[in-house]
Amino acid sequence: MMGWLHSILGKVRENSLLRGFSVLMGGTAVTQALSILAAPVLTRLYTPGDYGANAVYIAMLSVCGVAATLRLQVPIAMSHDPRERAILFRLLVGSSVVASLFIALVLVLWAGTIQQMVGLKSVDALLVLPLGTLMFGLYEAMQQSLLSLRRYRTIARMNALSVASQVALQLVLALAGMGFMGLIIGNLFSYFVSCGYMALSLQSANRGDVPIAWREYFSTLRRYADFPRFALPAELASMGSYSLVPVAISNLFGLSAAGHYALANRLLGIPIQLIGNSLRQVFIREASDELRSNGTVAGTFGRTLRILSIVAIPTAIVLYAVAPWMFALIFGPEWSVAGAYVRAMTLMFVARFIVGPLVSTANVIGRQRLGLWMQLGLLAVVILAAWIGAVRPGSSALTFLIMLSTAYAVIHGLFLTVVGKLIRRMGEPCEPASPA
Repeated sequence: MMGWLHSILGKVRENSLLRGFSVLMGGTAVTQALSILAAPVLTRLYTPGDYGANAVYIAMLSVCGVAATLRLQVPIAMSHDPRERAILFRLLVGSSVVASLFIALVLVLWAGTIQQMVGLKSVDALLVLPLGTLMFGLYEAMQQSLLSLRRYRTIARMNALSVASQVALQLVLALAGMGFMGLIIGNLFSYFVSCGYMALSLQSANRGDVPIAWREYFSTLRRYADFPRFALPAELASMGSYSLVPVAISNLFGLSAAGHYALANRLLGIPIQLIGNSLRQVFIREASDELRSNGTVAGTFGRTLRILSIVAIPTAIVLYAVAPWMFALIFGPEWSVAGAYVRAMTLMFVARFIVGPLVSTANVIGRQRLGLWMQLGLLAVVILAAWIGAVRPGSSALTFLIMLSTAYAVIHGLFLTVVGKLIRRMGEPCEPASPA
């Protein structure tokens, strides 16, 4: 196992893909460090209710933003044709503009109804949503364009600048007494900073506007129709399964409970993003190479599973033991509830940390529908848990999270079991055909 890790580190120096990835991982580490350093200050300036309103807004923005892009940002990074990338870029920006205008129209007609449905006390957060959706789309288009040009250091610097600008404005707006809107405006401002920085970086690669005929837009859209047709529903299911949680908690148990959940989930997400997501990128490459060489991914899958388990299980035990008093000490006494939520979400953390990077196995072995079914299962679990919480008298957010965490662990475990069986079958020798 250690030899495999040393092998990966050696390949980083030789392989351009892994070199770029290591740069992105370093940028992620910097942004996570900035977030951790700022959190104890922000939690003393903003209330759990403020964090809850921000969590609901982020959840709605995530779903609306994903829908607005039609997943066209993925082929931007995949395409080797600059003209095709330009067409996809314009299609993505156009779809984001249309989506933001549609959201604005919906809010004009039903803002009050939506506010009550998601548990917000004010429509102010909803009024920012159309602009936030547009900036989300622009961000995705520009970031994937930079990836297609392999400008990894630019992306790393942009991520650090984005978090720094967001935290700085949130601190200023907290002192100005803006309440939850300080968090939301800070988030929106970070998109403006990111997009501005990326636009300046992309300017040097822009060789001028090239006339593009309408038929080229239609032909490109037809060529990549599978992304809005199949990848978009899968991503919406994935995003919905996570984004519905703060909305459900806010609606059922109040904004303060949603705020405690937001902080707990954010802290649990740091090791998942830094280690789990990083290892996922390396796993995809190593598993693909093994599949081409040996016709199976069993070796890479087993080694990755062991590494993730060795990191996840001790981390979960430590978090379970110290989370309540640690949250009260670092973030303030009123945030000890968030520590209790961390305990309730321990199984969910272990499942996401271990299985999350291995979900890509389904894509590597050509079983994409398996990943879609898992995401749909997670979405169904959230909806079912919210329904039980609504109809069961005396239920609490803590009970809701325990139930949700257990169900997440079961579904992730089932996925891992099914994938393991498929991999074992790949390694079995084929029986010779019997003579006729």
